[in-house]
Order: sequence, then C-alpha cells, then structure tokens
Amino acid sequence: DGINGQPGTNGHDGVDGHPGNDGINGQPGTNGRDGVDGHPGNDGINGQPGTNGRDGIDGKDGVDGKDAKVEYSTINVQIFDTCDPDTKKPKFKTKAIQVIQGTEALESLKFERLAEIDGQQCSGTEYYAAVPEWWQVRIEAGRPQMIFMFAEDLGEGNFDSAKYPITVPHPIVKHYETSPLPSYQKGQYEGIVILKDNSKIIINAISNEEAERVLTAIKQIVIPEFLEGSIQKISPRRGVELLTITVYPKRVEYFSTGLKKTKSDWVDVFK
Repeated sequence: DGINGQPGTNGHDGVDGHPGNDGINGQPGTNGRDGVDGHPGNDGINGQPGTNGRDGIDGKDGVDGKDAKVEYSTINVQIFDTCDPDTKKPKFKTKAIQVIQGTEALESLKFERLAEIDGQQCSGTEYYAAVPEWWQVRIEAGRPQMIFMFAEDLGEGNFDSAKYPITVPHPIVKHYETSPLPSYQKGQYEGIVILKDNSKIIINAISNEEAERVLTAIKQIVIPEFLEGSIQKISPRRGVELLTITVYPKRVEYFSTGLKKTKSDWVDVFK
C-alpha cells in the first residue's frame, strides 16, 4: 500500500520461461516451462496518527475570600417632628440610629442639617421652596394656585423632606388644618385635568385607579366654574421611569397672583 494514500511500488516482472525443445522430425517441440512469477510489490507504509498533545496544567484554586468586619455604633440624632401651631416654630424629636463606626460625626451633622431644612417649613415668611420648577399655565401664570407639598414615607413614622408638589389652579381658597388631598403612591401613570381656561392639574400615580382617586379629591377643591367642560386623561407615562413611593401631604402654600409673586401669601402645615 502507498504511504499516506500514495500507490505502492509495482511488483518485479516474472523471469522469462525457457524456450521449448525443437520437435523431432517435424513434430512440434514441447512447450517451454512457465516463467517464475514476479515478486509482489512492497506494502505501502500506513499513515500513523500523531501522538496526543499533553494536557494543560490545571490552574490553582483561588484563595477563599474573607468577610470584612463592619462595626456599628448607635447615635442619637434630632429629626423634625411637627410645627407648633401657636408659635409657628418647629418641634424636633430624638431618634436613635445605627451608623458605621468612624462616621458618627458626619452622620450627626447630616441629620442636623436635614432637621434644620425641614423645620423651615414652619415659617410662613421665610420659606419659599414650594415654588415649582415650572407653572402649570405658562402664558397666564398670574392665575391663583395652591401648591400641596408631599413627603416620602420612610417608615416607622419618619418622613423625608416635603419636596413633591401637586399644583391646583383656581382653588377654593380656605385654610386647612388637615389636608383635603390624600396620601398616594407615585408612579408611571400620568393623570391630567385640563380646566375651562386651559389650566392643568397634573399628577403621577402608580396606577390608573390611583390617579383617578387623587384627581377626584383635587377637583373637590377647584372652583366649580373652571371644571365646566374640563377634560381628564390618564395614561402610562413614557420616558424615564419615575419613583414608586408612598407620599403624604405635609403643607399647602397659596399664591394669589401665581408667578407674579414668588413668595406665598400664606402656608398651612397639616397636623
């Protein structure tokens, strides 16, 4: 056989046979002997498979990780509680919290600053943070509006600062000890009420039903004349996902001339 599929070499030719003897007196001579068969060709070398490569060296096992040891300590901090209805001064309460050791001073300072900011809402003359980033009616921004400020529920009776507004144009003007608007869950459903003069009420709630519930409460404090022929729409909001949190009304500020005066006429803090 041939090497690697090549044909093998040809066998040797056989040796010629001897000639026969001449015949006697015209008789045919005897046949010569057959020649010897030629030698068969050599077998070709079979292709042998290559030797297997050596196995790679196994990697070493990694070193087991070690848990970092974190030490905690407890500190007492002041947090905003409520406003004194008589003095209009903020009231604070003490809360024990756990912090990582070594951060006690920083955490105390942070809570002190937060309590100070939250306490400013008790002042009806110095606190202006309720002015929204834009007014619901841009061209006719002089329309009267109430801005209800909501705070996130942090659990265990604690709330974040009141920084989520709902703006109500053409409100029925009156003071409130308790909020006429309910707590609700914020989310991706946008509810809009377009009033008679194109003023808008806009909220973002967790569901169609939640938006409907809050809008119904809001319309109860709008001057009925402006609800005539109003349009209401609720639909999922596109774009950036909004926070899904529960918020509670904490205060309301009234702006009788809208954007013409960025300082509110008065502030009611809810009990």
